[in-house]
Amino acid sequence: MDTQILVLEMFRAQCLVLGDQPKETADAIFFHSRGHGDDDGLFTHVGVLMTTARCVVINGFNGEKMGGTKPQEASPGKDAYLRRLEGMSIRRERIVVTKPAFNTKEENEAFLDCAIEYNWRTAIVLGQAHQLLRCMLGMIKSMNDRSYQMRVYAMCPRPVNWSKMVGGSQGAEKKERFSYIADEFIRIPRYQEKGDLASWEELSGYYQRRDAEYDEVVRALMGMGGMTVRHYVLEENR
Repeated sequence: MDTQILVLEMFRAQCLVLGDQPKETADAIFFHSRGHGDDDGLFTHVGVLMTTARCVVINGFNGEKMGGTKPQEASPGKDAYLRRLEGMSIRRERIVVTKPAFNTKEENEAFLDCAIEYNWRTAIVLGQAHQLLRCMLGMIKSMNDRSYQMRVYAMCPRPVNWSKMVGGSQGAEKKERFSYIADEFIRIPRYQEKGDLASWEELSGYYQRRDAEYDEVVRALMGMGGMTVRHYVLEENR
């Protein structure tokens, strides 16, 4: 793809994802694991979202690098996340731990495994701003491949400290968060070519379908005595 066209497509996609906002309560929060020091604002977001969401879902790995065995080499890992979430007075039964996943693609697959098992229909993908587009492209690809569609919304902490030194993918050496934008510009088209991520057209098409489905649900509720969107979805999935 021509570089100028690629920049335009990625800018459009970033606008879609970073401008996203949940329109309804979520069955689950898909909490992507982060490198060391890169979780600022995320737990605060979980605390707010859990006032209405049913559960938060975390990666079940111990922070190992892909192919490695050393705990916490790439990320704090599930035990650290569990301690922090439980320290926020989130009950253990509201925290779902997936099978171990060692990259973002595997995390999306693990999140979707849980969604299928529990019949979830709405979710929030939570990550940092520079990572969020790839997370959403991966989730849409996984949903399409497995023919399991949810209404998924993207969220990231704001404001963003772009100058903070944070750990990167697979335990990479810490560098300024701002510099990871260039890494994403390289990684996303490469992963799209491999078939690991949705295309730009699939992303925009997903947002159109998701919002149209939500509007249809809202219209259906108008004659149901004030039933909430959440209750309607639960009734439909019985």
